[in-house]
Amino acid sequence: MIFFYRGVHCPVCKTQIQELASREDELREAGLTVAAVSMDDDERFARQTAEWDLGQLTIGHDLTEASARSWGLYLSDKARMPSLLALQSLASLF
Repeated sequence: MIFFYRGVHCPVCKTQIQELASREDELREAGLTVAAVSMDDDERFARQTAEWDLGQLTIGHDLTEASARSWGLYLSDKARMPSLLALQSLASLF
């Protein structure tokens, strides 16, 4: 499961990602591998890791706009919208 989120500025994303981190073991037992990614740069990502409780969750950052669009994510001038995708395999997107 991949959670695409807005970034460190988003309090809703913080709540959601911390919930995922707190339930990661439960999700793994259900057969899910969980990761999260944002478009935050190195500086904003460092702030996030200092301020948020991420546990052992795999987190990526520096997602490019082109990559976000290739995943079909909605982008606007004001906000990057969070999305949650479940992948059965690299060939299947749900």
